[in-house]
Formats: sequence, C-alpha cells, structure tokens
Amino acid sequence: MVILYRQIKSGRYDPSKEVDGFIYHVSRNLWINKAKHDKRIVHLSTGIGDNGSEDFTNEIVTPEKENMLKKIIKLLGEKCFQLLRYSIYEELPYSDICRMMGFATVNAVKTQKYKCKQKLFKLMEEMPAIKEVLE
Repeated sequence: MVILYRQIKSGRYDPSKEVDGFIYHVSRNLWINKAKHDKRIVHLSTGIGDNGSEDFTNEIVTPEKENMLKKIIKLLGEKCFQLLRYSIYEELPYSDICRMMGFATVNAVKTQKYKCKQKLFKLMEEMPAIKEVLE
C-alpha cells in the first residue's frame, strides 16, 4: 500500500491499470526479493554450544566424501574450485569475484566460470562417483 501511495504521489502510477493487479505484482516482487535475500542468510541451529565452535562437519562430510572433494579440487585446480564456490555456492556478484580473485574484467570471470563448469562436467562424465559427492 505504501508503494501504491508513493507511485500516486510521484505521478508515476498509471490510472488505467487495476489497483488490485498493481498491489498483487508489487507484493509478489517484494516476496521474491525477500526470498532471495533470505536464501543468502545462513541460519544457525540453536543446538550449538556456548562458544559456538562445535564442529558439525564430521556429521555431514564422511571421510570418503572428503577424499573425493580433495580429488575434485586437485583435478579442477584450486582457482577453478574457488571460482565455482564463490559464484555458485556463495552467490557472490561477478564484480566481487573479479576483485577478490584478481581478474581483469567481469567478462573474464564469466568466461573462466564457464570453462570451469565445463571441466567439472567432463570430470563428472569420466568419474560418476564425483556426481554422487556433489549432490
């Protein structure tokens, strides 16, 4: 409702449009933006000890998976693995990745990401066990 009020006040609202449709689309866009934002925030469970240093990785990553991940990193290369982690897992903007990893341009980051993904797909075809670890 506040956005509708601001649109009317600034003269940017088109009166030929249905008000309920406008409110629906604004609400939908706000919800999508909130969902995207919340996706980036990691919520910690309340089961963590007082100092917050309890290590849960042993429960998640088995020794077999850990060995396979080390093998993937070795085959992909540390820089490729880091680039894929930043862009896919952490969802960092290309501009941040460019600055952090020392690329010349954002397009160089995109190109390298594509090459790294292709290399990973090729590894997954050659070694099906890799696919199991990454899922």
